[in-house]
Parts: sequence; structure tokens; C-alpha cells
Amino acid sequence: MGHDHLAAGRADEALVVADVVAAQDDGIAAVHEVRALALTLMGRIEEADRAFARAAELDPEEYFAPFRLGRNEFDAAVEQTLSGLPEQFRDYLQNVEVGVEDTPSPELIADGLEFDLLGVYIGSTADSDDWDFPDRVVLFQRNLENISPDHETLLAEIRDTLLHEVGHHFGMDEETLREIEEEN
Repeated sequence: MGHDHLAAGRADEALVVADVVAAQDDGIAAVHEVRALALTLMGRIEEADRAFARAAELDPEEYFAPFRLGRNEFDAAVEQTLSGLPEQFRDYLQNVEVGVEDTPSPELIADGLEFDLLGVYIGSTADSDDWDFPDRVVLFQRNLENISPDHETLLAEIRDTLLHEVGHHFGMDEETLREIEEEN
């Protein structure tokens, strides 16, 4: 019910589907979550937050209203996380740009990235001979916020996502990174 459209990067179509279902039955929390996710991808954050709040109202055990930060505050949290990494990690990141975008672009989703992706590493591994600069870590602010009911959770998600993407820079694959994350 809309997730296929979201996965294909067609937020507008997901929103239409969710709106049609909500018009028939406004009491389905999952429909409001789909609306919220579609609105997030469309950059309509205030409307998305109202949809998240409605989902939380209908099913507070499953859904919540995301904790939001302004871009400057979010950037500061990312910088604080970066400065808290061990020095040997920071040395390897000197030629890696760390950026923040709201959500993955429709082009990235069309290229196979998930619409609710938290971050992505774009570039070569640290030990690669392929020095095609700049390597880049991108964190997706709105998606990170969407899974964070409070400030503490958001900071932890920023840290975990940043470490995950830095792991890709070091050449670790998804399976290895999941094993490391499960250990910690």
C-alpha cells in the first residue's frame, strides 16, 4: 500500500495511494506512516510530521513523532560525532567529504538505493589505488530523524550511521559491518 511506490522513488504516487485509503478509513496507522514517508521524500516536513503524529495517535506502541533538528544543529551533531572518532580513524578521513542531505534523491533511489536509507558512502576504499576524489559520506537527515523519537536516539543513529559508512571507506562489506554492529 504505497511502499512499492516509495521503493521506486515515486513519492507522489505513494501519497496518492495513501490519501485514497485514508479517505476511506482514517484509522489505519500504517497509512499515515506511508503518507509521512512520502511527504518526507517530497520535502514537505511539516505535513509529514502531522502524518507521523496521526500514526502515533492511532498506534502509539508502533509509531512515534520524529525528533527534528534544524540543519545547523544537525550539522553540529555530525561534526561532534566526527571529532569523537579515534584519531587513527580521523586520519583516514582527511580526504573524505561528509555531507548531509534531507533524503536520497529520486535518481539515487532509481539507481537502487532504498528510499529510507540513513547514509551512503560514495568512493574508493582507503586502501585502494583508485584515487578518484572526492570520496564522500552522505547522511540523510530526515531519514535519521524519522527513526528517532528523541534527541538521544538521533545522536546514536548519527554515530552508528557515520561509523557504518566509514567502515565502507575502510573496505568492509555489509555483512562484516552488521557483525560488528551486533557485537557493539
